[in-house]
Amino acid sequence: MKKSHVLSTLMVCCAFASAETQKVGWSLGYYCGWDQDGGFKPAQINWKAFTHIAHFTVFPNNDGSLDVNGNGLTDDNCKAAVAEAHKNNVKIVFSIGGAQAKDRFKNACAPENIHKFVKNLLDFMRKYGYDGIDTDWEENFDDAKFLALHKELRDSLDKISPKPLLTIAGGGYFAAHCYTAHPYVDMMNTMSYDVNLGGMPQEMKEFTSRGVPKERLGVGIGIGGGGSMVDVDSATAKGKVLFAINNGFGGVMQWAVQGGARNVQIFKMLEQFHPTVASVIFADGKLRVVNDPGLAVARNTITGMQEVRYRIPASQGRAMVDVSLFDTRGTLRGRLFHGYNEPGAYALPLAAGNSLRPGAYIVKLSNGSAAQAATAGIVP
Repeated sequence: MKKSHVLSTLMVCCAFASAETQKVGWSLGYYCGWDQDGGFKPAQINWKAFTHIAHFTVFPNNDGSLDVNGNGLTDDNCKAAVAEAHKNNVKIVFSIGGAQAKDRFKNACAPENIHKFVKNLLDFMRKYGYDGIDTDWEENFDDAKFLALHKELRDSLDKISPKPLLTIAGGGYFAAHCYTAHPYVDMMNTMSYDVNLGGMPQEMKEFTSRGVPKERLGVGIGIGGGGSMVDVDSATAKGKVLFAINNGFGGVMQWAVQGGARNVQIFKMLEQFHPTVASVIFADGKLRVVNDPGLAVARNTITGMQEVRYRIPASQGRAMVDVSLFDTRGTLRGRLFHGYNEPGAYALPLAAGNSLRPGAYIVKLSNGSAAQAATAGIVP
């Protein structure tokens, strides 16, 4: 769909405004199968508050098979949740594990079972069209097996195109067990549901002091049921959102997405911190461009690399051009080109010369007095 240069320029201004439009890198919410069974249907989720949903949960069995019967991730529930998430341009992963998994992870990750376990996880992901896998191994730890699981999952997911996500639910109290997996995951979200804002620096230090990059960490907000939840209104929850933004953490995570008058206000608060550019959607390996066809991001079928494509019209003549890459917070992450172009078509490697984490970005093309913007994605 074509848009005028005036509209494109407005979009750029919105994306790159300063303090009023600070955004989290991601907002992931847990959607529990038992809430879905209880009548909280996917259409009732405030999708504007989230970039990602973790559908919770299946359990590992001791032999590496999956127990899909205990927590509401039935065939119908999985299909419905995935369909609604994708309808709303939100990525959805499914969770494996949780409290009361006990020794099931250790047994499923035994040498004789781990390959079958990983295959079963990938088969479940593919069957329903999930965008990745979220692991929640939070008790009865085995550090070597924990690391082995995430290494094998990453190796297996990397063979799929587009590459699915791998995320972890972590906690300060077991950071010493899970931190080693950070090179293999896209997010490590902290279960800081019972940690007041004043305790968050120490909670996150449990990870950063062990070398986990801030941009890979999500600040956990406890807004669901249960007596340990401390972020019980929009004001206290907002404190953790701003803590994440002001301290350079990658995003926020919420337990959980179910409704109720109190949570409705929290979700409305989260909307204003949602990234300005929706998560990039891949179909057949191609990016969906959100604006003028004069600027596009697409995958080169020969090199396999993503590239920025733009055109200088003959009617304009020789033009001063700037092509820059921004993250969803409006921070300049790299300049792809700055100089004069003659009329014609051009293509630039998306990540050339830039060290970029996987995620959603914005390409801005300044061409004389006009500006255009397109979403770009660097995927794990």
